[in-house]
Amino acid sequence: MQKNEKVNQLDQLKLKLGRKTRDHSLDAVPRSLSRGGRTLFRHGFDLWNAWEAGYLDPLGIPVSFILQVAYPATTPAIVESKSFKLYLNHLTEQTFASQGDFMARVKTDLEACVGGSVTLSITASGCFHLPVSLSGTCLEEYAGKQADPVDIPEEPEVTEIELGPHQKKLSCFSRVFRSNCPVTGQPDWGNVWIGMSGGREPDLRDLFCYLVAFRKVQEFHETCCEKIFSDLYLHCDPDDLTVACYFSRRGGCDINPVRSSSPLDIQWGQRFWRQ
Repeated sequence: MQKNEKVNQLDQLKLKLGRKTRDHSLDAVPRSLSRGGRTLFRHGFDLWNAWEAGYLDPLGIPVSFILQVAYPATTPAIVESKSFKLYLNHLTEQTFASQGDFMARVKTDLEACVGGSVTLSITASGCFHLPVSLSGTCLEEYAGKQADPVDIPEEPEVTEIELGPHQKKLSCFSRVFRSNCPVTGQPDWGNVWIGMSGGREPDLRDLFCYLVAFRKVQEFHETCCEKIFSDLYLHCDPDDLTVACYFSRRGGCDINPVRSSSPLDIQWGQRFWRQ
């Protein structure tokens, strides 16, 4: 899909993103706008951490906690992030008899938005796990040890990644990934982790340059994750591949899309230093 066509289709959705509004309903964005056809991953999910969720109890006392939301990558739509933040902010002024009532309301509304099953988890504020570290080779540190300057392409082109011999297993990550919102153009920073076994081994310096080239890409978080997965799956022909993107929070929420060729368990309560 051409960029202008994509922008026009997003504009037709009348999203709250990029607009001033008092509306607090949830906006759905069809996944088909960015996929265009068959997906190559078999498993995956989108995990949201809402760090400032809450409501009022029957006595009018604010209740606050960390809300985690997950839904499979097979849902027909994603929830647009600004609408979700406005929705959660509205709920902080609403009265609920119990935490269970709050969760039932959010689950019902989100499932209607994304068109599939949604799982929720609540953690008391201050009780979240300590940040964890990514495993494997840090790509920017690897690239920095080379003598020559890196050559970042104008756009991410996976065919520019040189391939080596067949590999057994690869685990690597980058902490300097950045893409841009397709509507506002605001930058989205995050960590990207890649786990691969079998297939051809990608040159790590080339792989780093490919990821950095996303700095000029305007796409949603989920779309970036799926492009990385599809590109590497077709180029390297691995037996198994997982791509996880852990984006920094904005407006109290962070989004973490994960795509894989193998079944995955959701890592509840996990976060990284930049989140």
